[in-house]
Amino acid sequence: MVHWLRQLGFAGCAVLGLAPSVGGATTLTLVNDTFVVDTVQRLPFSDIDATDSAIEVVPGGVMYATDPYYDVDIVLRGTSRLVVDSDGFHDMAVQAFDDARVELRDGSFFSGFLDGVLKMRDRSAFEMSGGSIGQDLTFDQMSSGRFSGGTVYDTIASNDASSLVFTGGRFGLGGSGLFLAQGAGVRITGGDFQMSFFEFAAVDQFVSGGQFYLGADWLVNAPLTLVGSGFVITPSANGPRLTGTLAGGEALDVFVNASGVGYLVFVPEPAASLLVAFGLVAVASMRSRA
Repeated sequence: MVHWLRQLGFAGCAVLGLAPSVGGATTLTLVNDTFVVDTVQRLPFSDIDATDSAIEVVPGGVMYATDPYYDVDIVLRGTSRLVVDSDGFHDMAVQAFDDARVELRDGSFFSGFLDGVLKMRDRSAFEMSGGSIGQDLTFDQMSSGRFSGGTVYDTIASNDASSLVFTGGRFGLGGSGLFLAQGAGVRITGGDFQMSFFEFAAVDQFVSGGQFYLGADWLVNAPLTLVGSGFVITPSANGPRLTGTLAGGEALDVFVNASGVGYLVFVPEPAASLLVAFGLVAVASMRSRA
């Protein structure tokens, strides 16, 4: 069955089979079902719990919470899918489990909760090609994220065996937010990264493009491959300064510090790779010039 939300109001609760929850709030439970929003609505429920179902916000549809101080909390389980393809301000906080998928093509996600607006867990997958997200995104437990467009204003964090791929989009605003890669891998070939702090601690890390915040701090806790040319590390009062040009043509000028087993692998074009271990090269160079 496909539920179309058109001017339902609270009287529509019985039609949709809503169940009351704590505090008088209501929950829409979907099992092997489809729920479509195609008009501007304040939803007559506070939570959506979906299992093996689809939630689609199509062009013209906007999801508002009934209470302006709360979000619509969406939990996706099994093979559920949430697709947002409509311009507008959407009051929702999303948690995805199992093999669920979330696609943001247009519109804005903003949550009133401090712990983030989107949490991907288990094997869930997130794709962003447009729109914007106002709070943190977190990826855990073999989840994945693919970014080709849109804007993320705050922190992006990956943990466990999660992985991230960036080919485009804008991340951070004027140096706000953090980029924390602690999962299985991160691959960056494009995008505008305006975060002021980056932690590269993933198992497999690769950067060949993207515009990075001038003077950002990079903490390298695992091998990080950089593809480009003219890479130079010079000492400075703020730590080793890395400059060069990425393969995508973007200038790179950041401060880099390594800890643990962290080091850089420079891959010039088209020369062979050059291994630079900060503990032996950058730090020693700084001491010799001090």
